[in-house]
Amino acid sequence: MPNSSVRDEFGGKSGLRAWSAFACIAIFIVAFALRWPSCGDSFWLDELHTAWAVDGAWSDVGARAGIGNQQPIYFYLLWVWRQLLPVFAVDFYGIEASLRLTSVVMTSLSAGLLCWLVFRRSGSLIAGVVAGLMIGIESSAIFFGTELRPYAAIVLLSTCAMGLAMIPRDRVGSGDRFLLHAVVILAALTQVTSLVTLGWLLAWVIASDWISGRGTADRVRTFVSRHWMVGLWIAGSAAWFFQHSSLWQSRSSWQSFANAESLVQLWELWPWMPVILVPAVIWGVSRMRRGYPVCSKGESSIAMLGFVLLISAISCFCLSYFGGVPLWHRRYLISGLPFLCGLSGILLGCVRTSDRQTWRELMVGLMGAAYLLLLVSQQGTLNRLIHGQFQLTHRGEDWRRATRFLAKHKSSNEVVWVDAGLIEQSRYPTFVEEPGREAYFRYPVNGPYRMEAAVGLGRDGLTAWLAQEDVKYLIRRGSGSRVNAKLVGIDVHGFGGVMVMIRKPLN
Repeated sequence: MPNSSVRDEFGGKSGLRAWSAFACIAIFIVAFALRWPSCGDSFWLDELHTAWAVDGAWSDVGARAGIGNQQPIYFYLLWVWRQLLPVFAVDFYGIEASLRLTSVVMTSLSAGLLCWLVFRRSGSLIAGVVAGLMIGIESSAIFFGTELRPYAAIVLLSTCAMGLAMIPRDRVGSGDRFLLHAVVILAALTQVTSLVTLGWLLAWVIASDWISGRGTADRVRTFVSRHWMVGLWIAGSAAWFFQHSSLWQSRSSWQSFANAESLVQLWELWPWMPVILVPAVIWGVSRMRRGYPVCSKGESSIAMLGFVLLISAISCFCLSYFGGVPLWHRRYLISGLPFLCGLSGILLGCVRTSDRQTWRELMVGLMGAAYLLLLVSQQGTLNRLIHGQFQLTHRGEDWRRATRFLAKHKSSNEVVWVDAGLIEQSRYPTFVEEPGREAYFRYPVNGPYRMEAAVGLGRDGLTAWLAQEDVKYLIRRGSGSRVNAKLVGIDVHGFGGVMVMIRKPLN
């Protein structure tokens, strides 16, 4: 619990609780408000897989998630949410906002929870507010917090895991460690790439518990009672790798977008300068000053958060760069985002500025405002808000408008070919014989943007369509401007990153 000087500053223990609760709720509202205007956009390709997976019956969900290389638990829960949605809500807000609401709520909860966690560890409510606002306004947090994919759930679960790992050693019990393992397992079942970060967190906690028990009579018994689930981890990991060996065999297909090529990519992964480097330098300089109170609980978490954040990024980069593992993509490292913002908040809260709480909180507030201003300026968020652009993220693929345009031009029985631009298409011939795979390749027009008489294609879809003169319509992912000038007798209509191609009638 924060020290007595903090309690006195906020009007005693009850006043402190009231202020911290108010701050967490306010941050949730701010994070929600920044995300909601972006929820009405058309689904883009990856989101359309999610929407298609939950568009059918309960029995379809697992297979549809699996064919898209996703674990099913998130999709089953989203299917339940889809069934609970009132018809009037979908009609009023649209299916896009109604489904994306789940991601908005989860990342907004993460922002409020992070505020509370940083406050508890640093003793500074202002530092907690700054940390919560960071995850509220950071551009990646907004993008994944308005996307219909499992990554918003990973941000929330990662925040919970971080909070459980930061419980002081003298207060932690076997139940706390069980919950930590359970949360990480749930995150792995939701999206296995979350272990890129959370696996290192578990490794730190397990090693710390073993080292801290040195010299005690019941060291082994205590350790086993806390981490007996490690056996489950080993067995589960072996089973998963055996079941998904095909992913390793086809890894070259994914390297086109998830491959590390330069050390510059490490620097570009996160906004290191405003979020980590500046706070770390100020904290390091202030720590050299004598005569000011030490933030012992907060500083005990700095090493853990810094280790997990850095080693996850470096190890992922090395696996991709040297090992050819297609992991280098921000979405696969999104579980590190709460660690980034949490570390920044604790560094800020542990800066030694004054032995008077009022002055200390004032200085923390001024520095925090500067960090946030630098962050929103660097990422362009401030400029967009100043110019009234409240939709802070755009997907750029208007499948909704493209399918509506097609529906106006073709009759229900006219065939339209679908070239979705999926990575997996390169491994299949143009005309796919397997019904389940063909349905997967046409999922962009087989969910909320459903079209009749659609056929999903494998590789070389455009070439095949140009040669097949009796098929009039093609919808594909890509830019129409790149092919428009080359095609004679064909109308090309662009809808962001989606184009509709219509063969002109012969005279």
